[in-house]
Amino acid sequence: MILKVYHANGSPDLRNWIVTCDNNCPSATLLLEASPAGWFIGHRETGRCYCPACIEVLAMCLISWALTCPGCGSPELIIGTASDGTVEFILCDGECRSAYLADDGWHCACCGDPIT
Repeated sequence: MILKVYHANGSPDLRNWIVTCDNNCPSATLLLEASPAGWFIGHRETGRCYCPACIEVLAMCLISWALTCPGCGSPELIIGTASDGTVEFILCDGECRSAYLADDGWHCACCGDPIT
């Protein structure tokens, strides 16, 4: 949500407009600083706004719905992230339970061999 501030004469005070995260998160920043900082701001006046952390979680959800496990073809993947938000691993929550490690790719859960 964008919280608008106006000058006494009724003109917009753009330097003091604040954007808050619409994902029930306490994050907020000045609108002028939001884009360079990685905020997602909808293009419509009623568009939703997301802080960098929340938009990354939403993006990971969308990516996980689009990806499938190369071992069993299951779309049920669990994405684990490091404290800085980068993906560290992906686990198949389907039949084969294989794992993707950021350093060296997909591995079979039963024997640890790479899946190609």
